[in-house]
Amino acid sequence: IIAAGSYEVVGLTPNATLSQPYTGVYAKADGEPAWVTRFSVGNSMVLSAFSRIGLLPITGLLSLGVFLRTSRWFIHRLEAPHWVHWSTAIATSGSAALVLLAHADMMSDLHSLSLWFAGTALLIHGADRFSERKDLEETPHLLAGILLLALAVSMRFITLSLIPWSIGAVWLLSSRFEWNKEHLVERASLAAVIIPLFLLSLTPVLAYNHTHHGSIFASNALDRIAQ
Repeated sequence: IIAAGSYEVVGLTPNATLSQPYTGVYAKADGEPAWVTRFSVGNSMVLSAFSRIGLLPITGLLSLGVFLRTSRWFIHRLEAPHWVHWSTAIATSGSAALVLLAHADMMSDLHSLSLWFAGTALLIHGADRFSERKDLEETPHLLAGILLLALAVSMRFITLSLIPWSIGAVWLLSSRFEWNKEHLVERASLAAVIIPLFLLSLTPVLAYNHTHHGSIFASNALDRIAQ
């Protein structure tokens, strides 16, 4: 029995373990319209973009391609021998977890991971170019890396715990890294710029969550809506 003014939402896949509908729907929270979704807004934005251009069925495979391409970049940068390239590629491509995730086009796991990996690679590359030339024209790679990291976090908030690894990678995987005071100060200054820019690029998503879901890290409003 549905009360007047209420709506019943039937999930696409019946699941007896879920007590509430987990499909994206419009509902009311505190008397205001709210978008209720199991996923964070970043994942919805990316999936919507791919849906618009007709590539939604292969979103997982595209993310897997980005992940593998970036993995190759890291291995090449570490100047590992060819047998490491091939064994890593085979082990990664044949991973059961990655194969499953690559076909879970709607899930955010692989998408956020591949964007985080690619963003970190761009940060390292951009930091190197900027260190070599000290020119603002060399900042696009840095800015693109920061935006990809923010998008990865907006898709899956647990990715925020990986950002310190990204900052550390800019320090340690630089082709010009040296254990001397001048270089350490330069990298510390770069980190002091990257972190605020990253937080600034993440602000729209956090503001959206706070406005519509009551908390900056809440990806849905289900706890504020009566079933």
